[in-house]
Amino acid sequence: MENKESENTGSQNPKLNFQQMNKDKQRKLEHYADRPLTKFTQFDGFANVIPDYVMRPDEDGDTTFSGHTEELMTGGCAVRILVTEGTSQETAVRLIKKLLNWIESDANSLNPPEFKANTDELIEPKDIPF
Repeated sequence: MENKESENTGSQNPKLNFQQMNKDKQRKLEHYADRPLTKFTQFDGFANVIPDYVMRPDEDGDTTFSGHTEELMTGGCAVRILVTEGTSQETAVRLIKKLLNWIESDANSLNPPEFKANTDELIEPKDIPF
């Protein structure tokens, strides 16, 4: 019996996957080409973070950030949550709850500077190695 799943994914020919990806990307670029930029406040949640001078994870290994961004997505809805493919439900819920708590507890969370970490520790320029 044939394995239809592997036939449909093109897993036997990586070149076909790359070509399809380029076609999909081109369609997206054409779709968004005429849209104006829309301003958003972006909140990011990172899981399983390795600590460094910027990424300072909490007790769960998570770090959250926010900042301003301009995107080609429409701003018709007041809030949009995007979850990266492959993220577990447990991780998504944990990070969304942390972001919600941040927004609820910080009156300025929707008006962050260009880049803000959800931490009480300030990152001093002298601490950045470049």
